[in-house]
Amino acid sequence: MGSLIIIPAATSRNIATSMNSYLALSAAIGMLGAALGILGAVFYHLPPGPTFILIVGALFLVSVFFRKN
Repeated sequence: MGSLIIIPAATSRNIATSMNSYLALSAAIGMLGAALGILGAVFYHLPPGPTFILIVGALFLVSVFFRKN
């Protein structure tokens, strides 16, 4: 359950430039991951929880390369 909150926030922390963008990106990444996780679960007959984790985990790895200091 913790990964539903932590991974989108950590991903947005890497690319956000302000607190407002951090909050907006966290919500957007969480919603995108949830939607894609559910779609992946329906189309590929996978459990939605692990599918969500794989998707937002991949987004986190991509965000590491675009990290703002």
